[in-house]
Amino acid sequence: MDPCDNCHTNIFKCKINGVDWKPDCIPDPLFGCNTFMIQYYPLDKFFEISGDNPYNKLGLHFVVRNVETGMKLPIEYDYAVYADYSKKASCISYQLDTTNINCFIIESNNESKRIVKGKFSFSCFNNCLDTVGITDGIFDLSY
Repeated sequence: MDPCDNCHTNIFKCKINGVDWKPDCIPDPLFGCNTFMIQYYPLDKFFEISGDNPYNKLGLHFVVRNVETGMKLPIEYDYAVYADYSKKASCISYQLDTTNINCFIIESNNESKRIVKGKFSFSCFNNCLDTVGITDGIFDLSY
């Protein structure tokens, strides 16, 4: 339930290798605390979302083009989709594993209220051949 009529409680979470994850941040007195970043361009049908958690040093970032409500869409694989900042420099960034089924679905997009809801799952790997499974991903975000 939202705390007021004109506000929205944002949700962005998933499981990383079966462990619950959500973005978090360390509050800053000057810039505040934003746990995620979302960009949506309705004319270009371009959607980007990212979130980091400095406490467990994990982050997600993905881009989807040609966004249509209700369609299963491919996640762009020319970007790092996952990061583990506890790894050595050459192993931090993970690329999308295109040999597995990857899922991104916009379930609803209310452009007048600027709220998008959907779900995602994918697998990825890094240069050190570590693999990660992202499952049960959901988002309900204002943009």
